[in-house]
Amino acid sequence: MNEEVIRKILGLKLDKKVCLTPYEMAKTIKVTFFPYDKEKVSNNVIKFAEKIESQIKDIGVEVVPYNESLSHVSFLENLKKVIKITLNNIFFIIYSLFKINKRRGYIPFVSIKSIWKRNRIQKNISIISLGSHPEWKMPVDYTSSLSDNQVISILDWPSEITERSSFDDHFNKAMELFAFNISHVVLATDGNKFILYNFNLAHPVYRLNDREVKGALLWALIPKLAAPIMPPTLRDFKIDNNSFSVVGNNQEEHINDLVNGSKKFSKTNLYPTGKKVDDLPFRNEFYKWIGKLHLDHRSGMSYGFLAKQLPIKLKNPEKINKEPIEKIYKDEDGYYHVYLNIKNEWFDVTVPDVWVLTQRSGSDKTKMDPKSDIIKIGLVKGEKIIQFPKNGFNYKESRPSFDTNVIIAHAVGNGIIANLLLGLDKSSYFCKQAYKGGFSISHWHGYWNKNKVPKGLHMHGMQNPHVSCSSPQSAIYALQGKLQTFIKAYENGEEYKGDIHIEPHHGSNVTFESVTDLADIISEDLEITKLGNQYLIDYTV
Repeated sequence: MNEEVIRKILGLKLDKKVCLTPYEMAKTIKVTFFPYDKEKVSNNVIKFAEKIESQIKDIGVEVVPYNESLSHVSFLENLKKVIKITLNNIFFIIYSLFKINKRRGYIPFVSIKSIWKRNRIQKNISIISLGSHPEWKMPVDYTSSLSDNQVISILDWPSEITERSSFDDHFNKAMELFAFNISHVVLATDGNKFILYNFNLAHPVYRLNDREVKGALLWALIPKLAAPIMPPTLRDFKIDNNSFSVVGNNQEEHINDLVNGSKKFSKTNLYPTGKKVDDLPFRNEFYKWIGKLHLDHRSGMSYGFLAKQLPIKLKNPEKINKEPIEKIYKDEDGYYHVYLNIKNEWFDVTVPDVWVLTQRSGSDKTKMDPKSDIIKIGLVKGEKIIQFPKNGFNYKESRPSFDTNVIIAHAVGNGIIANLLLGLDKSSYFCKQAYKGGFSISHWHGYWNKNKVPKGLHMHGMQNPHVSCSSPQSAIYALQGKLQTFIKAYENGEEYKGDIHIEPHHGSNVTFESVTDLADIISEDLEITKLGNQYLIDYTV
């Protein structure tokens, strides 16, 4: 199933092709090197930057001289930004006087010195910055926006970090460096090795030989520039005002599974304590405001998710006699159909509606309040829909998970597989579970011990580039990998109960019977899976 078909299925409304391989991605990237004071940057950082520049040119990335990266900004455009800051501060004062709890901070007017620049780096050019820069003279002060310009900081290796540091140590240091330097990616080196931090919270370490540097740039850095973090917003959904109730309905057993399972997951140490944006070491309120804008005004970040896919209404597939020219079409009722080949036979499979109960972004993953932490997302006839609980839930203050598109991709994949099995083997475990009980879909920033994977779960994704969470690529890899893995298992006569989707230098997505049962299995043996990179080396290619 190709990229274009998957985009249609998942409702990914993008204005350009999604590149899925590192070399394709490299051809779309432009970078510029931000000016720096050589006396304030170490030789280790300078030499490493020179190696990076040489390597990315060989890979196919376009390096734009800094002066050529700048474009003129009109007086009117700058004035609009000043007016936006002024209005923000007026509303901040009003909200403070009336004690209205809103996600808004006061932005000092001294920040106008950052905004009122007549030359800025052009959109879609990433910025490589050596060392830290003074306030108001940082790369962010010259960008069009954090969404349009990725910032990569090359820094000295943090003195408190070693290759044996814990996940929490890396987590704390990475978030500190991101906020202090307003960076999307941090590369830190000691002259012999370097570490790559990004918002996936991985912490891979590479040696400074040409082979490892090229591999890290090609598989880890370039994919994060081509597939940057794109947090979903409410604008991406149709908001369904038919809100759901968390008690007294046919979804209650699934809500209970999600809530009770999340409590049990507290024993697994897979969900670290989140971070509040206000607690991060931004240098001033203006930079904090920029950070919040980039995160779609989220007040904090919590890592991983737990979700429960509701039972699916299935429809028998139709066997066809020959390979179709087109691989996807819409029927008269508005449903997508895809053609799948299994054991040399072609089937016309309906893409069913799917609904998932998920945790809102920023919630405590293991201490859920069902009245305020659960939202409901669906994909109905190719359209993404979101619902919120009844009883005064303030949806304007809530945000969907960063991984929403991945959650939807797994839910849709489960539905397609179950529909296909309805025609192949309707008595199979997976098919019956799909329409009777649904599935749990869980994610944490760690990996599985290959020797302890539950029977019937199949792994995939190890060979994918290390893209950022929330990127369209991550959703495409999820659905593409799930379908390929199922078909391979079925053709080999292997039992299929779900899958473990490995996202290299990000974590694992697991489709299982229920949240509670999965938590029970992991709680009984904490060596099955761990937070961090411990088991990743076992299936690194």
